[in-house]
Amino acid sequence: MAIEDGVVLAECLSSACPLDNVPGLLKIYETLRMDRVHIITECARETTHIWHLPNGPEQEARDANLQHVAETATPDGKPGIRVNPNSWSDPSFQPWLFGFDAVTDAKAQLEKEFSGKVQTKRGFR
Repeated sequence: MAIEDGVVLAECLSSACPLDNVPGLLKIYETLRMDRVHIITECARETTHIWHLPNGPEQEARDANLQHVAETATPDGKPGIRVNPNSWSDPSFQPWLFGFDAVTDAKAQLEKEFSGKVQTKRGFR
């Protein structure tokens, strides 16, 4: 996420001429990153819980679920009947997580934000 954050921040601040635009661009940066960062952090918290269960019924249920997912996965790697409880290993989550193009997304969002606005010496109008 740190690399994505840096890329998106750079894209946002590349429009910061004049410097009066910086506060507005930082707000746009925050908006662009909020949902994705929230989803990734929640998945990380869930994964921490999943992999650090003490021995017992909850851990055994997790293991049985993981085994079931492994047994019902199709040869092309698509998930079986159940969704993998480990998001990082879930074939439906991985493309969203690892296939994201932060530069393209930031440019598209900034273009949408500034569509029809004219940049002047005092900012966008």
